[in-house]
Amino acid sequence: MDAPVSWLMELLDADVTPETLAEVLTMGGIEVESTSLFQGRAGFQTPVYDTYVTPNRGDALSMVGLAREAAALLPCGLRLPEIAELPATSAPALFSVDIVDPDLCPRYVGLLVRGVEIGPSPDWLVNKIEAAGIRSINNIVDVTNYVLLELGQPLHAFDFDEILGSQVVVRRAMPGETLTLIDHTERRLDQDQLVIADAAQAMAIAGVMGGLSSEISDATENILIESAHFHPASVRRTAAKLGVSTEASFRFERTVDPGGCVRAALRAAHLMVEVGGGEIVAPVVDAIGRPEAIEPAQVTLRPERAELVLGMPVPRERIVANLRRLQLEVDDSGEGTLSVRVPTFRPDLRIEEDLIEEVVRIEGYDQIPLVFPAVPMVVGGWTPDRARVEELRTALIGSGLDDMQTQSIIDPADLDRLELPEDDERRRMMVLENPLAGDLSAMRTQLLSPLLRVAARNHSRRVPAVAGFELGYVYRPEGDDSRVETRALGIVAYGSAYGSGWNLPPVATDTDFFRLKAAVEQALGKLASAPLVFESAVASPFDPSCCAAVSLDGRRLGFLGRVAPSVADAFEAPPGTYLADLDIEALVATPREPRTYKPLPRFPAVLRDVAVVLDRGIPAERVTEVIRGSAGELLRRVELFDVYEGKGIEPGKRSLALALEFRALDRTWTNEEADGIVARVVTALGSELGGVLRS
Repeated sequence: MDAPVSWLMELLDADVTPETLAEVLTMGGIEVESTSLFQGRAGFQTPVYDTYVTPNRGDALSMVGLAREAAALLPCGLRLPEIAELPATSAPALFSVDIVDPDLCPRYVGLLVRGVEIGPSPDWLVNKIEAAGIRSINNIVDVTNYVLLELGQPLHAFDFDEILGSQVVVRRAMPGETLTLIDHTERRLDQDQLVIADAAQAMAIAGVMGGLSSEISDATENILIESAHFHPASVRRTAAKLGVSTEASFRFERTVDPGGCVRAALRAAHLMVEVGGGEIVAPVVDAIGRPEAIEPAQVTLRPERAELVLGMPVPRERIVANLRRLQLEVDDSGEGTLSVRVPTFRPDLRIEEDLIEEVVRIEGYDQIPLVFPAVPMVVGGWTPDRARVEELRTALIGSGLDDMQTQSIIDPADLDRLELPEDDERRRMMVLENPLAGDLSAMRTQLLSPLLRVAARNHSRRVPAVAGFELGYVYRPEGDDSRVETRALGIVAYGSAYGSGWNLPPVATDTDFFRLKAAVEQALGKLASAPLVFESAVASPFDPSCCAAVSLDGRRLGFLGRVAPSVADAFEAPPGTYLADLDIEALVATPREPRTYKPLPRFPAVLRDVAVVLDRGIPAERVTEVIRGSAGELLRRVELFDVYEGKGIEPGKRSLALALEFRALDRTWTNEEADGIVARVVTALGSELGGVLRS
């Protein structure tokens, strides 16, 4: 805001140089960024401050507000303009005000001035407003701008004779309503925008700009002065949507004083009579939609709390004096807390810490002692959860996967592309009320769709292979209405697993289910306290012929497998894309079992191979389970090393070849002992699974 220094000096009872005044304001939080010289009419000239005021200090966007700050900081007296009240009258008002939406307009004041003569403004008025950066138009409009600059209250002057029905209605715009503004542009309004209307149509956009139909012209004789308080957010949204910014909207957006509406209207009316003639028609029409909005706030301040926050003692009497210099009413009984009544022009003071800040601001920030904080030395490190996540991350990278990071916000339509059933819990997403983009409007409940998009994006750029993982958060339903943030592991892979070379057949380089399974086993096996269980399953969005469920201790972690062709097409991902989506929250939260040293075995192992023919539908996991249960604790390892179907094997059956490793800790095993256990294993495979030893 441009602030003419001569105008400020008129309001201050102080003998101070412009340089000193600028320094005092800046140190007090009203920054004077630069000073220029304004030269006006009749040899008038004055320095002008270019001031920066923070958005919470709308009270400082006026000459009286700046003077009030300067008087408190110097300190010195104030010479505020005297505004005469109107004589009491029982005569009815010549117009009515109806506030239809009090939430957006808590107060509306109207005052009629009759019989004015429109003409040029006197030099003193032109010099003051033009020094502050506002162009002179005519004596009536210039008065409204003068009061805006002086008191910080935006005003609007209507041609009273153009108001149909002598009725002012403060309402939201009608659907499809249009208004031609004083800048001759026609604007289509919506129902969220507040307008000032008469009995038939809108006359102005509240707090932003007036309409052309009721504009002050050379023929205007009767003036209706508007002095209102509009909701800051409403004005901000309206001005932004219309692309219009005015001196009025700038101040309304930062909150004007709801208690100063009548004072501003009277000030403008007296000045209009002074520069344009005519008379003020009593009474003032003061429509209050929300009385609580114009009530001063009551805040309690504890002097001992001020000392604790500031880190220095401030005598009680100085606290009281500093607050009173800011025109705050302080009830000081001499002991205990202070009760402070905050005037309506300071809406930024609502809690105890606000008052403490004002105390030290007036006292001087340089009075705060420079004390370096005493920070205790603590041993750093990760939490157990974080340590386990990083251990998992290291294992995944060690298995040849790249670490990825995708967005937590997804397109809800992705769930349809994944072909998830309608009753799938993952469809219960948290939807953003104000998304930045229409297709990114919900918090993800799974990692499948973001990773598929990674695959699609890389494939479209001719990247031959992708193999990566993401350790991130998903937001899944819990109960009827709540959601919980939980950690998940996602893996995506397509293309060549190991690159290509002259010594490798093409099939050896293709990503397949078993390489994905091996990566999951290797990584999660480092954290799991029990073996992972893989079972054939059917689940979206996987190909039913290549999908497995992963469980640990009877708890389902998730699924992995090849993406169904229809889903891959929907995401434009390459065919043969493999995915895993696993819930690892419980796995990470489980404390690690203490690591213990185990000595190297002293005695050699005994190895035996078993080839058994079984029904094709029996999973290898079940075969391993039976072998371990029948062999006993001396069995150290079971490894499937061959699967055969074809010549010599009946249709619907297959041969599984397994390597068994036995070891005793106290002696060397004999062949007879090993053969006895192998025979027991073969018997169990036959009785429980119908398997026969392959000859």
